[in-house]
Amino acid sequence: MRLPFGIIVLTAWSVLGMATTGAQQRIEFPRQKFDRSRFQRPGQATVPATPAEPAEPAPAPEPAAAGASEFPFSEPPPATPPAAPPMAGATDPAAAPQPLWEEVPPKWFDNAKDYEELLELQKKTGACLLLYFKRPSEPREKGLCSWFEKTTMPDIAWRKAMKYYLKLAITLPGNSAARDLAEKFRVGKTPTVLVVKPGGGLPMRVNVFEFAPNTRPQPIEVPLILESLKARSTPAYQTLF
Repeated sequence: MRLPFGIIVLTAWSVLGMATTGAQQRIEFPRQKFDRSRFQRPGQATVPATPAEPAEPAPAPEPAAAGASEFPFSEPPPATPPAAPPMAGATDPAAAPQPLWEEVPPKWFDNAKDYEELLELQKKTGACLLLYFKRPSEPREKGLCSWFEKTTMPDIAWRKAMKYYLKLAITLPGNSAARDLAEKFRVGKTPTVLVVKPGGGLPMRVNVFEFAPNTRPQPIEVPLILESLKARSTPAYQTLF
């Protein structure tokens, strides 16, 4: 059976009204806030988060004065490098007292007993003492001593330098005084030339021959001997010869 068109329309409107009323009567449940306290450990206090205070900006550096260094703790470089400290033990020849050259005897003393007298004369004059030991009883040493006496000692430069030294020549083995001096200065092979400075101290050896293994001794030239002699003497001798 076909329903009239008007009834169908009324029925549709009734259904639509009921749906609208049901939608308006829908129950809304309130939302619950999430509780964080259930997940915290016992005794742990909740500190409210506070925003950190902004850091204060660093003060700007003051401008450097004219000519000043950019780094406040650095020292300005010196205008000239510092002078080197004087060498330890260095002696100025001009500041040392000059020996009394005119009171130095020109001769060679040849007796070991004259050693003490020469030491007293050394205190008075301030000159260095030159000791020459020779042993002519040994054939090989006799030849070397003879060579030194015939070639070096007559040289003009050597004789000029000897004017400023107190001189003592000792022949070995000699008497007890000569043997005592040889032991005192530890003389081995000869010729042996030693320099004793005023005021004591260790004697300094001056080589007059070069000794090399398996070769004959070679005499050292006089200029080299004199340079070694000056190096072992006091500063007053540096400009004499």
